[in-house]
Amino acid sequence: MRIHALEATGGKTYAEMGRYLTPSGKEINDSAQAAKEPKTGQPVANGARDIWVTDATALNTSFFAELVAVFSIVMGIAMLLTGVGFFVLTLGGALGAVAMPHRRSNSAASAVAA
Repeated sequence: MRIHALEATGGKTYAEMGRYLTPSGKEINDSAQAAKEPKTGQPVANGARDIWVTDATALNTSFFAELVAVFSIVMGIAMLLTGVGFFVLTLGGALGAVAMPHRRSNSAASAVAA
């Protein structure tokens, strides 16, 4: 992405470019000397400089989207394992579908010992 941005801006980075354009198309940072928009009267922004803003925004957005996707996959696996765990607990404990070995109570164990 950086290579393409450098090609589009003539090898200049964001900090090296002027914020505004003069009527002749030269880059400057002084808004008083910049060409003015006919409708709004605002200084004309340097469109080539905006390529760097778009480039950084696209890169940050794609990085965040990848992290959200990885988080979703990890959470899906965690929820699946939680569901399996609850299913096993439901079958084994609450419903009694799986026979659980019975423990002797203390009174029964003392009666057998005597």
